[in-house]
Amino acid sequence: MREISLLLILICLLSGCTVEKIKEVKPLLVFGERGKKDGQFMNFDGIAVDSKGNIYVADIKKVQVFDEKGKFIRSIGLKEGYFKNEVVGVAINSKDFLICADQNNYRYNIFDSQGQFISSFGSRGTEEGKFLKPQGVCVDDKDNIYTADNEADRVQVFSPEGKFLFKFGKTGSGKGEFDEPESITIYKNRIYVADEGNGRIEYFDMTGTYLGETGRTSVKAISLPDGYGKEYEKDYKSYFARDVEGIVFDKEGFLYGANEDEGVIDLFTEKGDLAGIFTSNEQGGLKKIQGLAVNKEGTKLYVCDLGNVRIQIFDIKTIKEMIKSN
Repeated sequence: MREISLLLILICLLSGCTVEKIKEVKPLLVFGERGKKDGQFMNFDGIAVDSKGNIYVADIKKVQVFDEKGKFIRSIGLKEGYFKNEVVGVAINSKDFLICADQNNYRYNIFDSQGQFISSFGSRGTEEGKFLKPQGVCVDDKDNIYTADNEADRVQVFSPEGKFLFKFGKTGSGKGEFDEPESITIYKNRIYVADEGNGRIEYFDMTGTYLGETGRTSVKAISLPDGYGKEYEKDYKSYFARDVEGIVFDKEGFLYGANEDEGVIDLFTEKGDLAGIFTSNEQGGLKKIQGLAVNKEGTKLYVCDLGNVRIQIFDIKTIKEMIKSN
C-alpha cells in the first residue's frame, strides 16, 4: 500500500499537480455492532440529531434512538409496522418531529418528539407529490420538507404537513439535472443535493434554480495514511467516484461529503474549494459511509459507518485542526 501511494505521489509531482493527504481523526465516540437486538444494526442509512442531542438512526424497518452517549433509548415504527422494508433518509424539524423516507411504501412518515406517528404523505408515481424511490430528506427554518427521489431524479418540496409546494430537477448530467440523487441539505438559503451518479454536489436557490456544483473537478492526487489497507481509486475527474452519499454543513460553512466506497469524508469550503480529506483512526477506519449529521450546536459530526456496522462521532474542531496540520 505504501509503495502504491508513493508511486501515485511521484507521478503527480512529476506532472505538476499537488497532493492531498488524507488525515486520520480520532472519534469522540464509537458505538454499535451487527445484530437484531435493541441498539444493534443491520443495514442503516440515515442519521439525524434532535435539540437534546439524541441520535436517530434509520435501520431497515425502524428508526433507533440513542442518547448523546450512544445508549439505546427506543425504536420508532417497528412494532407498529409503519415501514415496509427500508427506512432511509431522516430529518428532525424545529419541534423535534422526525421525518423519514419510507422507501418501499413510496412515502415519508412524520412522528412527534415522543416517537408517536402523526401522518404520512406520498404514494408510488411520477405525478406531483408522488415518489419512485424516496431517499433523502431535510427541512428548512420554516419546517418545510425537501425530498430527494433517487429514481425519479428530482427534488420535491412540501409544507410541514406534507402538502406539495414545488419540484425541480430531471434525469441527466447537465446543470440542474440528476442521476440518482442521494441526500439533501440546506445552508444559507441554498439547497444542496448529493448527485451520486454524476459524482458531484449541486446547489440551487430556494426556488430550485440551479446555481452551481461542487466536487466534480479534481487535479490532486491522494496520499493514503500508512496501513489504510485500500487503494484510493480516483479517476481524476471527480472527488467522488459516483458515490457521494451523506452531505451536511457545519456552522462555519464547511461542507462535508461522504465518499462511500473510498471510506473518506471530503471537506469543502463554502466556496466549493477542497479544504481536506479525512477518515477515522479507529481500526477499520470508515467503510461504506452513508448518512452524515451535525448537532444543533455545530460541534459534532455524526457518521453512519455502515461497513464497520457502527456510528462514529467526531469533534468538528479537531477535524479542522487535523486538516490544517502538515
